[in-house]
Amino acid sequence: MNDRLSEWLRQSSPICFILLIVAASFLVLAPYALLLSLFPVLAPGPGSTVPKYGVFVQISFGVLLAPFLETAVFQALPIELLSRKTVVGWPAIILVSSVFFGAAHHYSKGYMIAAFLIGVVFAYAYLVRRRDGGRPFLLVFAAHALRDSVSLTLFALGLVKGL
Repeated sequence: MNDRLSEWLRQSSPICFILLIVAASFLVLAPYALLLSLFPVLAPGPGSTVPKYGVFVQISFGVLLAPFLETAVFQALPIELLSRKTVVGWPAIILVSSVFFGAAHHYSKGYMIAAFLIGVVFAYAYLVRRRDGGRPFLLVFAAHALRDSVSLTLFALGLVKGL
């Protein structure tokens, strides 16, 4: 991962990095939106059952606990294991991490596709900051939590129906 984008992201400040990753996690869904216009059956659907609970549970689980656990299980664990124990390249590592991330969001086929695409962004971000003490876990967790906060806010305001 010595391309210009990766190097630039590696050099960016933590705040800038987090904001860019959050933006990318929304932008990566643009091609998916086009696919939805052709195949409405792939619409994400309602997602998790967390929204039926109170605000405290939504914030605690959806914005703190879930991003923490998902970053640990779907980015840190597979990326660290595959990086240390195999010789597969970073594209394969991103693919494995993203497939697991998407599969864990099995609310509907469409939701899994969208989560897979978001997982690509998070896995890439983790790998970019993995070198030289870049605190990949903390930064990806923060980006994931911020993304979920934005999504939860948009959902609560009725501006989106999922993700």
